[in-house]
Amino acid sequence: MILFARALLFVLCALALPASAEQTSRIIVKFKEGSAKALMTREARSARLAEETGVAMAPLRTLAIGADVVALDHPVDTGVARTLAAKIAARPDVEYAEPDYRAHAMRVANDEFFPAQAYLYNNAAGIGALPAWDITQGSPSVVVAGSGSPVDGGTTTGSSVVVREL
Repeated sequence: MILFARALLFVLCALALPASAEQTSRIIVKFKEGSAKALMTREARSARLAEETGVAMAPLRTLAIGADVVALDHPVDTGVARTLAAKIAARPDVEYAEPDYRAHAMRVANDEFFPAQAYLYNNAAGIGALPAWDITQGSPSVVVAGSGSPVDGGTTTGSSVVVREL
């Protein structure tokens, strides 16, 4: 029953947040060593790539690993950027291509017993509760209790879970 209450709390928290479509206007492209494009200037590579894909893009910078960051002419949703990157990566002269977007650190529980609570993990055996810590870290005004006896007005029949806002 406690597992059900935790899962329900996680789902309710997730539903309360608006879905945000993250966008990017950059793609990271690494050309294969020795390919004709790898020997061109950054500007020429970007111009040729734009011509071949039909998508307007301009060179921004070259990364230390030799990959180019190219700028699209307007921001697109990450799904569109992934599709474009996959189209570019499928080319025979491209080693890889991927959208350039912000990565966000995820919070984790500070419970010392968390590693023993495998049912919370994001896997087939767990309820996928890890993202809940990115939504909220709790509030002193919310009390969650699980018990086989009355707790704050709970029942005595079997296990009960009481959630109440102070």
